[in-house]
Amino acid sequence: MERTATKSMKKKTIPKDSGLFGTIERLKPRKLHNFFSDLAITTDSVVAKVRIVTNDSTRRISVDWGDLEADTLTIRPGINIDLSPVFGEPNPLPDGTYELFHAYQEPEDRREFERHVTVRIEDGAGNVDQRSQTITLTPKYRMTVYQASVRLLGPCDFGGSTSEFEITQNVNGTETGRWGWKPSNNFFSDSQYFRLDGSHFAREYEVGGDNIYYSFVFRETDGILNADDKGTHSRSLGFQTETGLIEQDVTVADPNGFGSCKVRIRYDLEVMLIKPLPSLGGQATFFKAEL
Repeated sequence: MERTATKSMKKKTIPKDSGLFGTIERLKPRKLHNFFSDLAITTDSVVAKVRIVTNDSTRRISVDWGDLEADTLTIRPGINIDLSPVFGEPNPLPDGTYELFHAYQEPEDRREFERHVTVRIEDGAGNVDQRSQTITLTPKYRMTVYQASVRLLGPCDFGGSTSEFEITQNVNGTETGRWGWKPSNNFFSDSQYFRLDGSHFAREYEVGGDNIYYSFVFRETDGILNADDKGTHSRSLGFQTETGLIEQDVTVADPNGFGSCKVRIRYDLEVMLIKPLPSLGGQATFFKAEL
């Protein structure tokens, strides 16, 4: 009888510390640590400011602004980061204090909006502290009405060589300017524009606040039949106001129907979003005082 030899197979175990498959090391979870002595997040128009007061040395501070943008401040050992709002001047912040600024994009509808901001601090040993806060931002705008010019479009008097007007400017119910104007009653062209010196003004408008109202009142003062002729140009400035050239023909008419004429007023209007960033500028700026 033929015998068949059978060779037994034994499973060989490779020691864990042999290094053949590499070494797997279990990492300790990061420790939560209280780095914050104080945290304040404030807003002004579309700018947010994060002010951090630390109670221990830190290696990294990061801020997620909630608009897909983030900033990280890394403090390398032995390097003192010391920035101030104006180069060459002393740092105005106390020791261990950090400030970061961020300007958000203007919302298309120009209305109030919210963002969720997360601040994270780490040290060189891997300890972490993190805080979050939802902030509300209310856009502010600078509304500027530049110097106005006026001209007469047709005669206002019968037989006289000139017309006589008194022009009054009012902003939010307060008189801000007054002019006497005597345009020709016989010659009308663009060259006859009369500048209302000092009529320019600027006001700050915050979304959700009261609109800014202003007007130019034209009153004929020649003392003839139509001496009571009056006309008004008025506008309201709010969150829907756009930059552009304003031009309007104003009818100056007698309330009893004895006659009328037209005056054209023209000026530029500018609307600018206010971004109160510190003088270093940029989307994100930070200051640090040594701990």
